[in-house]
Amino acid sequence: MKIQFDFRQVADSLDAGVVILDSGFRVIYFNNWMYARSGMAPERVLNLGLLDIFPDLKDSRLWDCCKDAIELRLPTRLSNSFNPTPFPLYDPKQVGNELYRLQQMVLVKPQDVAGEMFCEIIVNDVTPIVIKENWLKRIAGEQRQEALLREQEQSQLSRIIDHTADAILVFQQSGQIDVVNQAAEKMFGYNKAEIKSMGLELLLSGGDEPQRTFLYDRLNLLISQAVSLRRPLPTQAVTATMVRKNGEPLPAEIKFSSSDSDGRMSIITIIRDRSAEVESERILRESENRFKTLAKVAPVGIFRTDAEGILQYANEMWFQITGRSLNDLHSESWLSVVKEEQREEVEADWGARRALAPSFVREFVIRRKNPERSETWVLCHLMPEYGLHQSLTGYVGTLTDISEQRRNQDEIERLAYYDSLTGLANRRFFKDRLERSIRECQRGNKAFALFALDLDEFKRVNDSLGHDAGDRLLVEVARRLQNCLREVDTIARIGGDEFSVILPGFGEPENIVRAAARIIQALHEPVNVGQEWVTVSTSIGITLYPADAENVDGLIKNADLALYSAKDNGRNGYAFFDPRMNVHAEMNLVLENRIRRGIANDEFLVYLQPQVRSSDCMPVRAEALVRWRDPARGILLPAEFIQMAEKVRLIKQLGEVVLEKACSAMQHLLQAQVVANDFRVAINISASQFLDPAFPFRIWSLLNRYKLPPQCIELEVTEGVFISDLNLARRVMSCVKGFGVAISLDDFGTGYSSLSYLSYLPVDTLKIDRSFISALSEQGDGQDIVLAIIDVAQRLRCEVVAEGVETEAQFQFLRQAGCDLIQGYWIAKPMDVEAFEQFIRDRTPTLLANASGMRVDSSRHPIDHLK
Repeated sequence: MKIQFDFRQVADSLDAGVVILDSGFRVIYFNNWMYARSGMAPERVLNLGLLDIFPDLKDSRLWDCCKDAIELRLPTRLSNSFNPTPFPLYDPKQVGNELYRLQQMVLVKPQDVAGEMFCEIIVNDVTPIVIKENWLKRIAGEQRQEALLREQEQSQLSRIIDHTADAILVFQQSGQIDVVNQAAEKMFGYNKAEIKSMGLELLLSGGDEPQRTFLYDRLNLLISQAVSLRRPLPTQAVTATMVRKNGEPLPAEIKFSSSDSDGRMSIITIIRDRSAEVESERILRESENRFKTLAKVAPVGIFRTDAEGILQYANEMWFQITGRSLNDLHSESWLSVVKEEQREEVEADWGARRALAPSFVREFVIRRKNPERSETWVLCHLMPEYGLHQSLTGYVGTLTDISEQRRNQDEIERLAYYDSLTGLANRRFFKDRLERSIRECQRGNKAFALFALDLDEFKRVNDSLGHDAGDRLLVEVARRLQNCLREVDTIARIGGDEFSVILPGFGEPENIVRAAARIIQALHEPVNVGQEWVTVSTSIGITLYPADAENVDGLIKNADLALYSAKDNGRNGYAFFDPRMNVHAEMNLVLENRIRRGIANDEFLVYLQPQVRSSDCMPVRAEALVRWRDPARGILLPAEFIQMAEKVRLIKQLGEVVLEKACSAMQHLLQAQVVANDFRVAINISASQFLDPAFPFRIWSLLNRYKLPPQCIELEVTEGVFISDLNLARRVMSCVKGFGVAISLDDFGTGYSSLSYLSYLPVDTLKIDRSFISALSEQGDGQDIVLAIIDVAQRLRCEVVAEGVETEAQFQFLRQAGCDLIQGYWIAKPMDVEAFEQFIRDRTPTLLANASGMRVDSSRHPIDHLK
């Protein structure tokens, strides 16, 4: 029977360090023992050279042994006595303390795996053995050091006395002070000589005659008893207010004790500074006074109870809210103020919560002794109070009168069913009406229709004219819907520019079509939104009950699917639900799940397509393009999955994958010395990814992790990034450009507002959309637009990249027109990183030959070539 085991699991469980180096002396394995004692994380160790991690090993015997293992296949054992601490390893409990640097015995062994040499380093901690040897040596010399140790102990005791926080004075029975520690000097402000000259009597009294008499008489009595009875002084403390040298009072606690050595009585006085304690007591008293003052003027009722809940204290507002008197304190539970009908429920709730939650919050009605007053609703907060050792001492609580809020609650709930802007039913009321319509139709065997409406391009109105104009448009839409529909129809604003209509008892199906047509016609009329007139259209999705679905969720889903179909068919129209729409939706769901699985399984790749200078056809940049290696369908292009990834909000996750892989590819090309440090890879970034406030930190982290020069990275964004949030887009752009990363505007010329933002945004490169390049022809079609874009870019000092170049004629025109960079199938198709590396290595003979065959008259202006 063959036994299998996990080498890593075994190595990680060893009580010894294991390090494995490849033939290049890079660390390819570090077990848990080494991580714990070196204090390093995997990213600081793995795949880095041993000397990069531990520079101090360069001239060490261990480094020579590693080279012998790899180059000469020689094993070596380094004993503790020869090389005690080759690695900077520490006890995990005392990391960084040089006293605990581990003593080590190291075994260096060569390992031949399939013809490749590796070096295995085994590190054993022999610190306990060394400690034990030292201990035995110390025991052997104890007799010789006994006298010295006693002297050291005496010195140590003196140091301890000097460094204790309490003042210590030692004096004889006569009152002469023999020992004064540093704390006494600091506490009183006198030096040792001054204290000894003053004597204990004057020092203890601080000039206060009654206190001096009390303390000194007490001390004399204790000393007499100790001498006559030959027993230690009692250790009870006395408190007194002494005086510092600067005249400040010194509240202190004084303890006397005695020591009888060789028949000589010594009195030890320990003085503890009580200044902080006295100050705390003062603050506590002030705090209690402030609490009582605040409680008097607080607008809420405040009360305290004992551990059983019996009322102990209440402020004036509590008496006003509850209608109670002082006689109720110390006799009633706080629960007695709860109305009888609610008391049992409140008590049960309190009993259940107080063992689990730090506070109790509940609304209830007060039981007033004066029944003539109106009902009083209160919000009660109750918290436990604890004493020493976390023992429960009672509860403190507040009562807030919320009667007015409760009286307004019905009105608030009524308003909650209607949209505040349009006055139409809101989503909550709509779903309630939809459920009611289903129940009514079930009882009467009837049917109804459900419309889902969405204004086409409503966002454009908000973005261009402002939200106030958008609100005016929505109000007018609501008014027109009410005018063209019946009173029995329910019209609701679901949110934003989304509306729903329930049409009960529609009769013939033609009536549904007529209603939809009336809505489309009514909403298509121009609307005055202040200073402007706007025209919008609407798309309508229609589903029927019970033909299409028999529950609320099913009807809403079907209406939405029909709405999407109406939008896909050109908008400004209507579409009935078709069961095949569910099939399409399920297919989309399957694709969504496949995309999620593809991201999790690392199925997405990055291909590189070169961008060459138009002047000499030399590749100076590349664009990173995503591909999906689907296990079932092979390599898929972005057109087959990007739109779905955006729709289901997976584009940000997918963008992170592309960003990571593109940086890895750039690192590979630089390390292979295929490209120079000024070579740049352009990476497409989605709007949701780019407008994440943490995005600049992500770029900074990747640049550091992959050790990439910032000029190697270019971020390609589309116009949608700054249309979504112009100010945030500019801040993010400025931040990443501060790192040295370039910004490229992709698909330039296809939007309606690009030119208005170019002077505001820090863009380095403009990419001419492939649709303009494909429109180029020998007859001059599309050439004017391309020339205009190049002219704009040059005036703004931006570089221009033409993508989608597929013919030599297109290349010649772009080169003559002053386009900086060319990208397209005429140069090369997108390829994986290995193929791209080979393409770059072969670039000189192939591309220069291509360029030499292009006869371009450089003496003529590009415009001359168009004539």
